[in-house]
Amino acid sequence: MIEYGKTRYKDKFAFYKEDIVIGKSIRLYGEYSQLEVDFMLKLFTNETVVYDIGGNIGYHATAFASKVKQVYSFEPNPHNYTLLQQNTDGLTNVQLFKCAVGATNSTIKCIEFDPNVPGNFGSVQVGVPNATLEVLLVAIDGLGLEKPDFIKIDVEGSEYEVFKGCINTIKMHTPVIFYEAHETEHGKEIYEMLDILEYNMYWATVNNYNPNNFLQHKEDVFGNSALFSILAVPPGMPVSGFDKVLGPDDSFDKYFDRLRQRVAEYNKKLSESNK
Repeated sequence: MIEYGKTRYKDKFAFYKEDIVIGKSIRLYGEYSQLEVDFMLKLFTNETVVYDIGGNIGYHATAFASKVKQVYSFEPNPHNYTLLQQNTDGLTNVQLFKCAVGATNSTIKCIEFDPNVPGNFGSVQVGVPNATLEVLLVAIDGLGLEKPDFIKIDVEGSEYEVFKGCINTIKMHTPVIFYEAHETEHGKEIYEMLDILEYNMYWATVNNYNPNNFLQHKEDVFGNSALFSILAVPPGMPVSGFDKVLGPDDSFDKYFDRLRQRVAEYNKKLSESNK
């Protein structure tokens, strides 16, 4: 069943009632992953071209469209794509692609879900053993789209395949890249691919709950959880306030351990100063 909620970017935003993550967030907060969105919006101008790879139901796309010149959004799952279409209807600077993104132009199996059964409908994967729905697969390099200034990649573990299919686009246009890092098994390969191009990579960790959310809902239903992504910037672009990825073998687990150690050391010093 489809419900509607008011968000920062659309008065009537469609989501699935039984979606226990994105749908629940839209219902309670009028937003999803807003702190991440806010960070990305700061990097945009009205001339920015964004590739939104992993469009889901369109929260990021509608946010991006409020500021940038053009958004190209890709989503393979037909249920999510239906709402992506609905939520971006009338936005002349958004172009949609009903397909997965990978290393080749082909087809691939995609996870299917029943929108009437409670679940996390954002966790749609492709190319995994339990995927049953055949969908179109495209490589970005072969699409001939206008040059990207920013590429956002959120594909539930298939990030490396996306990179392999858009490496020539990256070489040619050196966009800023923001990709989810806590589910990929190929962090080392992605690091080495970007390092050859002299990209600098930084950990971008953002909390799921935004205390200043659109609907001012005070309960944190995400349990103080966070998203671990990587901001990759071309050589010469200044970045401050972020921890650098330490090398090809760095991972979100190792980074999270460093964060916990940092917090423990801070709390220890605070405790000692209060004695």
